[in-house]
Amino acid sequence: PILNSKVNTLLINAYHRTNNIDSTLAILGREEKANPTDDKLIAQRAIIADEKGYADVALDAYSELIDRKVPYSNIVLEKRAKIYLKNDDYSRASKDMEEAKKLDPNSQKIKNTSIEIDSKIKENKND
Repeated sequence: PILNSKVNTLLINAYHRTNNIDSTLAILGREEKANPTDDKLIAQRAIIADEKGYADVALDAYSELIDRKVPYSNIVLEKRAKIYLKNDDYSRASKDMEEAKKLDPNSQKIKNTSIEIDSKIKENKND
């Protein structure tokens, strides 16, 4: 299992570097099945999917991390809110940001994202 894990890590890195995202996510999925309690693998899937525009995959992974109540849920909520914002789902984006603010009320990044979401909501009300 350790050798398989190391091989999978190498494959994940190689596929990611060459922008072969489908293969990257497939190997990550295989690694997650072998290590179901490893939140870092889920976070890696979320980040890679998010940065490459695989919104549904990223949303699923971020939601799974939030359900697991990872210690960095404030960051995960903010990232998920940004995807909701891109998809014009203002209600969910706003709800996630409220939760993120409760977890980390002093985060400037969270404050900035909240402002961005509020601005977008106001902008769409005026359209």
